[in-house]
Amino acid sequence: MMNSSQSIITLQHGEQLMPKNNSIKNVVHQTDLPQNVDWDNLPDVQNYLVAKGAETNIQKVGVKGVEIPIRYRARNGNPIKLKTNVSAYVSLTSETKGINMSRLVRTLYDHIDGSLSVSLLQDVLKDYKEKLESKESYVKFRFDYPMTQMSLRSNLEGWQYYSSVLEGRMGDDDQVKIYLTVDYVYSSACPCSYEMGQYVTEQTGEPVVSHSQRSTATVTVELDPNNVLLIEDLVEMMRDAIPTEVLVMCKREDEAEFARLNGSNLLFCEDAARIAYDALDGDDRVLDFSVVCAHHESLHKHDAISVIYKGIEGGLR
Repeated sequence: MMNSSQSIITLQHGEQLMPKNNSIKNVVHQTDLPQNVDWDNLPDVQNYLVAKGAETNIQKVGVKGVEIPIRYRARNGNPIKLKTNVSAYVSLTSETKGINMSRLVRTLYDHIDGSLSVSLLQDVLKDYKEKLESKESYVKFRFDYPMTQMSLRSNLEGWQYYSSVLEGRMGDDDQVKIYLTVDYVYSSACPCSYEMGQYVTEQTGEPVVSHSQRSTATVTVELDPNNVLLIEDLVEMMRDAIPTEVLVMCKREDEAEFARLNGSNLLFCEDAARIAYDALDGDDRVLDFSVVCAHHESLHKHDAISVIYKGIEGGLR
C-alpha cells in the first residue's frame, strides 16, 4: 500500500539540466546585456491590450512538450531515470487576455527537486491556480516505463517498455483528480478465423492458419490518493487477465508456447474489454476506469475497437 506522500516520480537532486560544456555558440551572458535598459520594467502586453475575438472563457491555456529528466521510483524502491514530456494548463476567464506561460514552467521547476507524489502533484496544481489566478489547473507527465519480462519457457529476461501517462486536474472547488494511463500490448487471435480454419481443415485435410494481430489495451484508472495503484500493479493485473502479452525475448520453445496461449485465449476486441473490466472492477485502489482495446487487424486494413468504462455518473468516458 502506498500513501499520497510516497514517491511516484523523483528528479535526482542537484542534477544539471543544462549542458556543462561551452560547445553552444553565440551564448549571450547576463554581463553582455546592454546596461542602459530598465530590465525590471519591460512592458507586458497582457496587462493593457484588449483581447481579440469572442469575450468568453478558455478552458485550457498552457504549454505542451516540456522535456525534463525525471526519476521514477520503482515498486522495489530503486529510482529509474526517465525522459518525461510534460504538459501544463490553466483555465482563462473572459476578462483576462492571456496567461504568463513561462510561469507554468518556472512553477514546475520549483517543485521537481522533491519526489513527485500525489501530494506534490496536488501542490503543483494548487500553485498553478494561485500564481496564474485561474479557476482550474491541469498537468500531465508522459513517459515510457520499463519493466522486466520473463520469456515463456526459455527463462530469458528482457525489458518491456510501457507507454504511460500520469496526470492531475484541480477544479474550481479545489478538488483534485489523479489519473494513470498505461498501454498494454498483447496478441489477439480471432475466434471466427480459428473456427473457420478448423472447418476447412476437416473438409479438405489441408492446414489452415487463422489470423492474429498485435493489439493494444489503453487502460486509464483514477487513483485513490491514499491507496495508490502503481504501474507495476496495473501491468501485472493485465498480464494475469490477458496472458498473450507480446514478447521481448523469444526462442523457438517460447514461440511454440506463445502460439498455444493464443489458441487457448481466442479474443474478439469485445472479449478483451470485458476481461479487462473484470480485472479492474472491485479493486479498491481504482476509483474509476476506462479501457480502449484496439485490435490492429492483420486481415483488414482497419482496426477493431472496443471501449468500456466503469460507468460512474460524470466519470471517465
